[in-house]
Amino acid sequence: MKRKFIKSSVTILSALVITGVLVFLSVSEAFAGKKIQLNSKKLDIMESESHVLRLIGAGKNVKWSIKSGKDNVSLESAKANRVIIYGKKAGSASVNAKFKGKTYTCKVNVSALPYTSKEPDGPQVSPQQDGTDNTNTTQQPEESKKWRAVAGFGSELLQNTWEKGENIMVSPISVYNALAMAANGAKGETLAQIENAFGMSLSECNDYLASYNSSLPSGSKYKLSPANSIWIKEREDFIVEQDFIDKNMEVFNASVYPAAFNNETKNNINNWVNKNTDGMINKVIDEIPEDAQMYLINALAFDAEWRKPYNSSQVREGVFTEENGKKEDVQMMYSEEDIYIEDKDTTGFIKYYADNKYAFIALLPNEGIGMEDYIKNLDGQKLDSLIGNKRNAEVKTAIPKFESEFETKLNDALADMGIIDAFDTNKADFTGIGKFLDGDGLRIDDVIHKTFIKVDEKGTKAGAVTAVSMIKCTSLMPGEVKKVYLDRPFIYIIADCQTWLPAFIGIVQDM
Repeated sequence: MKRKFIKSSVTILSALVITGVLVFLSVSEAFAGKKIQLNSKKLDIMESESHVLRLIGAGKNVKWSIKSGKDNVSLESAKANRVIIYGKKAGSASVNAKFKGKTYTCKVNVSALPYTSKEPDGPQVSPQQDGTDNTNTTQQPEESKKWRAVAGFGSELLQNTWEKGENIMVSPISVYNALAMAANGAKGETLAQIENAFGMSLSECNDYLASYNSSLPSGSKYKLSPANSIWIKEREDFIVEQDFIDKNMEVFNASVYPAAFNNETKNNINNWVNKNTDGMINKVIDEIPEDAQMYLINALAFDAEWRKPYNSSQVREGVFTEENGKKEDVQMMYSEEDIYIEDKDTTGFIKYYADNKYAFIALLPNEGIGMEDYIKNLDGQKLDSLIGNKRNAEVKTAIPKFESEFETKLNDALADMGIIDAFDTNKADFTGIGKFLDGDGLRIDDVIHKTFIKVDEKGTKAGAVTAVSMIKCTSLMPGEVKKVYLDRPFIYIIADCQTWLPAFIGIVQDM
């Protein structure tokens, strides 16, 4: 399942790129008749609340602007056909979307935030605590519930893929994106099981992921870039539901590729994965099964420099001790950080990437606590508490340089989480995706998950891909200096500093 210290580089042939573009253009033409409209023409939001506004059916060249009420709202993270509207203060505003010479207007009413003495739930740190001005995340209880649901989903994936002595990393965000696209075509008990595993309804999940995907910060020294695609086998006896395509294009900005599902399609899929993981993962499938009808794929690429890169004097020989007592010589990176994490069975720290937009969160189980026992109790609520209660303190830290890949099929892990009918020929209900003329439907064949991470003096590179293949159904005190050296098995998380949602969560047990 695991391959360590592997570097991959793939040259993308121009012919493959051109083929991919031609297929995409043909899909665009197929949906050229789609009505262009805002998902909301009138919005009612509270102060300090945000809402994703989308121009459905539009391409990437949408220009967003505030026509009136600039003191009351602001526009953030404008990407492609969507923008986040943030309520600054009570009042009204108008937001314009201009596309191909036509202007679409949304009226926004911002209401004053009612007084409440109750502290909001969810991880949050004030600027005074960590010395930054962009990590303050005041989540309302409903948002905190969703945060815990996604974080808990990632923890459960980690628990269900854990193997003693193995380095493991999963991306709950990647898996969530891919499964949510499939869920947009699920019905009945199949949908209910997926929603139960998600910890929220499908509509809540769609809204949450759409907002998250479109609001991730990006700069010259940091980025976390999600991409989604749907690959459909061209055949006369299968009819795709247009609502399924529309929903996933709207929510996930998914590219849709009708294809022959031959060797060329396999190469194009792997080429898309390679491109959208910045070459960190060069393929997701080795061959396309004869009965494969659809692939729903998410790719995720993270690349960020440390806020304070290590210099040569901070990198020294060290020893990493595995749980079985075996010692490995490693290159250890030493630094002093200022955010400390602690509870009854954990010590840890946070190390920021450039501009404090993303963070590396390290969790070290206390001596005597085995990794298996520790992760059994690592749920969304515990992660919420650990991250939410981080505090300012001087911390002497050590991180080993490491690079690893992880690959698995999540079928059993998801079944353990209650997603069962989706894989069952006789029970799967994905009639919202489409159907065959003979009356047969689709089921999930495999959920393939691959990840890569490299941590060194400069920063971190991490990638993930999740492919859902569908086939035909045949019947401490201030001033105290802490020390957290990651010289034995530990858990790490990579998260953005706005939501603190784990984009990647992994375990290092072996060097």
